[in-house]
Amino acid sequence: MASDDCREKRSRVAKLRVLIIGAGRRVQNNFLPALHCLRDRFEIVGVHSRTTENLLRVTHQWGVKAEPQLDAIDWSGIDVVALSVPVSQNALLMKQLLPHASSLSLVIDTPIASTLAELTDCERLLPSFSRVLVTEDYMNFPLFRLLRDAVADDLIGQPVGVTLINIGYFFHGLALVRSFADFAPIMRSHAEHVGRFTANVTYHFRGGFKACVVGPYRPDSNGGILLEGRKGVISEVAGDARWGHLDHRPHYVVQRDLEADQLVGYRLEDGAGRLLRAVDLPALREMRTLPFEDKSDLNLCRGRGLMDVFLALFEPANLNNAYGFRNALYDSFVSRLAHSGRLPLDPLSLFGGDVMMLVRSAAKLKAARMRATP
Repeated sequence: MASDDCREKRSRVAKLRVLIIGAGRRVQNNFLPALHCLRDRFEIVGVHSRTTENLLRVTHQWGVKAEPQLDAIDWSGIDVVALSVPVSQNALLMKQLLPHASSLSLVIDTPIASTLAELTDCERLLPSFSRVLVTEDYMNFPLFRLLRDAVADDLIGQPVGVTLINIGYFFHGLALVRSFADFAPIMRSHAEHVGRFTANVTYHFRGGFKACVVGPYRPDSNGGILLEGRKGVISEVAGDARWGHLDHRPHYVVQRDLEADQLVGYRLEDGAGRLLRAVDLPALREMRTLPFEDKSDLNLCRGRGLMDVFLALFEPANLNNAYGFRNALYDSFVSRLAHSGRLPLDPLSLFGGDVMMLVRSAAKLKAARMRATP
């Protein structure tokens, strides 16, 4: 059985020194646990937050240094800034970091921007940093990594479609489906709303790849993923093999490995129940011993996915290096356009571009109008 904990096999390298900005639930439930599990690669040198009471409580609980003032920090002792604050504060904090940006790697939480004004500010500031990684940890969930590994091994042939049933939340869902298409832009989309609660959003890519995100999103992951390739199909439901649409292609099933009703790994089996591939998740076991609130399997997978984001600072071939902030901004804005039915066709995708060129133009035009308004 393969393990996701490869620390013993890694060569000895100098630890990267991390300053965390933010002390909210996301930092407490994901950033601090993930970096604790990566303590052989990263050292948390401090946490900064504008909320002093929350900052002191969190840093005392985790035994790390509180940094109440950004302008009092010795930046020569910091390699990485992990930024997890409300979206509206991202640009403001990046401006404060700008004098030191050229020597810093920035790990920034999603979504980076949610308005046209935030888009303009963030796209202007982000290239100033030495490196930028985006914490799109959803596409890094162990289950989805297992499926991408199966695709890389040519188990099911070229992917032709993926369906997310109640598990695809806007930009997280789009990032995940695009991870099976080398993060290509979509050509067109179709949204079908059933009342005010349910929506099915279909994305079409060049080359025939198609994805369907069936809503609503349910945080407890009461749904699943089905990945279809030219040579086979992978799903989380063994009964899917009974459906005639498989066209005699083999059907593979992803199973959860549980200990005391807690997730500890995944295994991929063929139709006869033979094990093809497995992943053990010791990081989840370790996280359950740490002092934070949300120990649900879903949240622990967020933390495990976030570990992969940070590891991209050491691993050139890591998927997160290919993602980058431009893809994150694309997923944030395009998923909303598609969900609202406002992207039936992206004509720019036919010419090597994408609809974000129009979104950026609209953002710049709006900013110019605001500057011209007395």
